[in-house]
Amino acid sequence: MTDLILIAVLIIWLIYLRVRNARQSDNHKDAKGFSIRAVIFPIHYFIRSTIFTTFKSNGLATFFVFITGGFTFLLAMPLWYINQKASMIFLAYLAISWISCLFPQKTSLVSGDLGKAFFLDKNDLKKGGLLSNNGVVFGKKGNRLVAKPASTEGNIAIFGGAGTGKTASNLIPTLLTYSGNAFVVDIKPELLAKTGHLHPNKKVLNFIEPQLAYDPLAVIESYTDVVDLAQTLIPISPDIKEPYFKESAQNILASACWEFKNEKSFSEIAEWLTANPADQIMQQLAASEKSETRILINAVAGIKTEQLASLMNELRNTLVVFATDPILRQLSGNGASITPQDIEENWIYLVLPESQLQVYQRYLSLIVSQFTRYLTKRPEHATPNILMALDEFPRLGYMPAFTDAISTLRSRNVSVMILLQSLAQLDKNYQETGRKLIMDNMHYVVVHNALDNTSQKYFSDRAGSKTAVIKGRSYNGGGSTGTVDALFGGHSTNYNQQSVPLIRPEEFATLQQPVLYAYKLGVAQVDKAFWFEDARMKAMVEN
Repeated sequence: MTDLILIAVLIIWLIYLRVRNARQSDNHKDAKGFSIRAVIFPIHYFIRSTIFTTFKSNGLATFFVFITGGFTFLLAMPLWYINQKASMIFLAYLAISWISCLFPQKTSLVSGDLGKAFFLDKNDLKKGGLLSNNGVVFGKKGNRLVAKPASTEGNIAIFGGAGTGKTASNLIPTLLTYSGNAFVVDIKPELLAKTGHLHPNKKVLNFIEPQLAYDPLAVIESYTDVVDLAQTLIPISPDIKEPYFKESAQNILASACWEFKNEKSFSEIAEWLTANPADQIMQQLAASEKSETRILINAVAGIKTEQLASLMNELRNTLVVFATDPILRQLSGNGASITPQDIEENWIYLVLPESQLQVYQRYLSLIVSQFTRYLTKRPEHATPNILMALDEFPRLGYMPAFTDAISTLRSRNVSVMILLQSLAQLDKNYQETGRKLIMDNMHYVVVHNALDNTSQKYFSDRAGSKTAVIKGRSYNGGGSTGTVDALFGGHSTNYNQQSVPLIRPEEFATLQQPVLYAYKLGVAQVDKAFWFEDARMKAMVEN
């Protein structure tokens, strides 16, 4: 403000001199010249210092100082070499220079050496092939969907708390527009109701009203398959330090499944293992004619009686629901059945009430794992494109097959889409190492919000940093500091370049727009693409 006042006073004073002296005779020109020359040198000094403070040492500063020096030289010459026009030109220069100095944020150059992160605009997303009418929907820009086409590789993670719009603005729009086949975990359930009619080539495993079944033993073809089954149903979390009892329970289950895979359904095997004494089970499996059965059970041979009782309790706690729950007995039976191969020709929906998720969690995890294993065996670049849409992913529990397969699925034209609330949920199931493995293979991430510190810091770091000009002020009582204010006392302004996060961690708690992390492109802010706000998608749901 002091700068503005001083320049205004200076301009008015010089205009007054110009008008007054214009009316005087030529005899008074010397006095006029003396008045201007009396102030030109201090004025020039402060202008020069201010310009250098603002522009540092770039070419623009050099240009201004060169012009200033030229005028100073001219004004210092004998009076008869200067006229009133030169004075007015200098006045114009003075005004332009000071106006430029009053807006340093507009003229200061930011190199980006301290960070070059920025938000992608609509043109950037278009060049990256993410403005599409179909595919995996991340959001929208204006009236265009921001989506990954089905033919584009890459896994997707959608983060956000309850009520943030993950299902309505991402999952449902994706299922409405995706061109290919999909494996859908429908926990609400609402996905089948809103999108199923668009896919006549579908098979539904309905936990509410069972019609088709899924027999886990139907996909058992090798020793590895049966071991995977046992490891999925009795998972050993990475944080378990003494896994002996779980490993032994896995061996007994795998041995029984291999022994009876062509004779009994999975629910019948579960009933056999839970209803018979432990020693009888061990003897029968050890006497099997199948070498694989004996190999698996021999790993438990020689176990003490009390230890055998403990691991059988571990096994029975897992299998009792398969042996007793009428829904699971029907679903895991050997009637008309869904198989992983069906995904090549059909949409697969797994429909269950959220209230029963805990009851059916192990069976659901087994189905997801077996489908995942099958998809890893597809040829590279196989067709059709397949989407695995896993709502409430953390609630499926720990799945070793998932972490093993996540890095290879995309080359098989399979995209995995997981929906979850926070990184803490992944840490609970997979520990930090597993979480890093999963997130490193998520090529597209949409964040609606993040409330925990771990998630906030991770997303802020992933967005990167930018170089920013930080404005500061110092106050003084006078002295030579290179500004006009310093002459009279007051404050001076300085500007420094700093590295700052593109998005601060705390901002993720209250995001106004979802943040998209796009593979090989960068970070973008998008709007939520609610299906019910889009005329085309709304018509698809209602027709």
